[in-house]
Amino acid sequence: MCCLLQHDAASYSQTLLSAATRSQLIFAAITAAKIWTTWELMTAHLIPNEENIDKGNDDKFSLAFARIENHYFFNRGFLPSDSHLLDNIDKIRHIKTVIVQVFLLLCWTNYLVVIFL
Repeated sequence: MCCLLQHDAASYSQTLLSAATRSQLIFAAITAAKIWTTWELMTAHLIPNEENIDKGNDDKFSLAFARIENHYFFNRGFLPSDSHLLDNIDKIRHIKTVIVQVFLLLCWTNYLVVIFL
């Protein structure tokens, strides 16, 4: 994970998790949660789903969603290492599957689809 991404995740985490003590922090946490949640919901589909994106306007939903998402993101999905899945590929190699990894390039109008067989 790049340093900028770690810094942003840490900033959001601190804001999202510190909201329990003061009304100012609650406002800041809800604002951060709405931004985080809206971003996540915007990137969840290749074609924008306005109904889904609108969920980011709900204070309670956004705060819960962002806290959970941030918790897993900040803790790297609780995997012991970045290469954990590849290091243990033999455990699932027998399962017939196709892994599709999709990158949505938000700053451009192109989509890149990489298929590993």
